[in-house]
Amino acid sequence: MDAEEHEGRGPAGKSRPVSRRGRAPSARPVQKTVRFGTDEFEAIARSAADMNVSPVSYVAMAAVASARGEDSPAANAPLRDALIELMRSRTQVVKVGTNLNQLVRSMQSIGQVPESIDWAVRVNQRAVETVERAAERVHKLLVQSR
Repeated sequence: MDAEEHEGRGPAGKSRPVSRRGRAPSARPVQKTVRFGTDEFEAIARSAADMNVSPVSYVAMAAVASARGEDSPAANAPLRDALIELMRSRTQVVKVGTNLNQLVRSMQSIGQVPESIDWAVRVNQRAVETVERAAERVHKLLVQSR
């Protein structure tokens, strides 16, 4: 049997060869084990959760950033959060714009203004204000980082 196969069990419990898919080479082929105290790992896990990454990924990012003399991954978290808020806000504005277009089309087809037009305009105005606040936040964070 070659290195790509090993013995497995079929449905009746009989031995059969099982083939394994080859894996793509890892972007990080070197693996090392690191040990932490409970309190240290809890701090790492919290920071990783804040960034929505695994603790292992966080440790790798932090170690590489430190070795290169760059800011820690957590230092960029406020900017990352602001960018996520801006992207979500943009999506909401697009959705509201679609609804407004549908209301205008309805208005043109029936010849009168739908009752929901005032509500849609208010929602759109709030969404645009949210985008503006998020954009201001991103701008401030970018200016501070210079």
